[in-house]
Amino acid sequence: GSVCRYKCNPGFYVVGSLKTKTPRKYFKLECLEDGQWEENNCEPISCPALHNVFQGLYSCTNGLHYNTRCTLQCP
Repeated sequence: GSVCRYKCNPGFYVVGSLKTKTPRKYFKLECLEDGQWEENNCEPISCPALHNVFQGLYSCTNGLHYNTRCTLQCP
């Protein structure tokens, strides 16, 4: 079947590869025998939540994804 090659946008990596030593930016999709494309995609790089001490004291521009900016407000 046909094969297409894709590159993830900046801040994204191939699904499941972020947990490996060398996350992948490229993947290929192949048209399978049943006429469906195989499953693959890109996922955003995300940081873990800030420590519980800061809950409710910060706001971020794009959740906890790559290149977001968070502002912390002291009580």
